[in-house]
Amino acid sequence: MVYAKPNKVSWYRIKQGKTSAQLAKLSGLPDGYIRKVEQGYIPNDENKIKIADALDMTVEELFNEDEDF
Repeated sequence: MVYAKPNKVSWYRIKQGKTSAQLAKLSGLPDGYIRKVEQGYIPNDENKIKIADALDMTVEELFNEDEDF
């Protein structure tokens, strides 16, 4: 079985023991939107802030694609 590499949002969400529904509630964004971001959709700046805040991270930590995690 082949698995896609998780992005930082899903990786940190899982690491913190949160479900996508919990992250959605904490961020004030729909669960479907969170799943879309986890599949590679790039959110606008306002939603990046909401997601990062919900994970107690900075936008730079969560959405910087230049660094590995």
